Amino acid sequence: MDLVLNEEQELLARTAREFVSGRSSLRRIRQLRDNNDADGFSRDLWREMAALGWLGIVIPEEYGGAGLGYLDQMVVIEEMGRGLMPEPFLSTVLLGATALLRVAEASIQIMGKGGQRQVPEVKNALATGFGGCFWSDVVILSAERP
Repeated sequence: MDLVLNEEQELLARTAREFVSGRSSLRRIRQLRDNNDADGFSRDLWREMAALGWLGIVIPEEYGGAGLGYLDQMVVIEEMGRGLMPEPFLSTVLLGATALLRVAEASIQIMGKGGQRQVPEVKNALATGFGGCFWSDVVILSAERP
């Protein structure tokens, strides 16, 4: 595994750094804390992150994601950590999306072609952040036999 970033990853890191430094100040973090914000993060900022494609970094392109890898995702996570961003990226994108991708892939193996028709819907929802909804609002999984 190559631990040196390539040009595209350097660009992603620079973009993430600029985004985070321009939107996540210590003042914002303290306001979220002091105001006892129910979410603990900014939904508007989360939408901006979705628009940048960060929610779909590891989702395959055929399902609306960027089709990049975990190293690319790590680049974004590192910059978010540098800026102390409280947005739920780790819990939703890294853990949640990975888990749902594995479930979707397993359903294809278990259900055959019948399961395959529902996988694009799940993966598209993952890559787009459920079309404006958020992980804390909606996570629906179901399994049916064909």
